[in-house]
Amino acid sequence: GSREAPGAGAGVGVNRIRSDDGELMLPEGFPTAPKRCKKASQAFFDCFTEKGTQPEEGQADAGREALKACEQLLENYAKCLDRHADLKFHRVQEEYRVREASER
Repeated sequence: GSREAPGAGAGVGVNRIRSDDGELMLPEGFPTAPKRCKKASQAFFDCFTEKGTQPEEGQADAGREALKACEQLLENYAKCLDRHADLKFHRVQEEYRVREASER
């Protein structure tokens, strides 16, 4: 098997995917994507975008449902972030970019 640094992993490292009450959540590193995580990042972003699209009338829990539907990809993404957090990042899809308050 693969070896991980102590504290690495989707449930343990900085980029954990579960809150203290067990709910799935986006990792702290979201939406960054280190170059070595391009495959894991893109797979999760694609799934989350597809599954998280809200119908026109709105669905308050669409994001939560998308996290559940994409849980394995989310875990892979978070683990990769933990392993490669110190590497250079590449740009992510526009909808995942953080905007300054003045740009909103």
